[in-house]
Amino acid sequence: MTAWRAQFRMAALICAASAIHDHATAGLPNTPAAMLLYHGTAALLDLGLLFFAHSILAGRVCAVSQWLLFASIVCNFLGWLLYLSYAPPLVYDLCIAVLTAAQLLTLFTPNRRDATHPRDALVRHRARLRGGNHP
Repeated sequence: MTAWRAQFRMAALICAASAIHDHATAGLPNTPAAMLLYHGTAALLDLGLLFFAHSILAGRVCAVSQWLLFASIVCNFLGWLLYLSYAPPLVYDLCIAVLTAAQLLTLFTPNRRDATHPRDALVRHRARLRGGNHP
């Protein structure tokens, strides 16, 4: 599987998990137990994605995605603590929005080390074909 397909698959999985979680927890009441359920299930989904990312992604993209998912777990815990302290949800919402944007940018921004172009995927060392960098 090429790198861009794996990255697209991971992005689709993250978006689907987020949409399912939002739909499943939309009717929760505004109580501490319900918010623990909301933030706890979001953190568990992120933990599952963190462990599943290794089977889809590889290299630096996998490592960065896993760090961002770990940061989302921490952000969900802090979001629940902020809820208990009667803080406005703006801080939590902004944190999750920034982490989601960073995750999608990580998955969809081409890197010069990624083999996202078919020519790069088929010919491993193009510089050798042009006469440079012989081993």
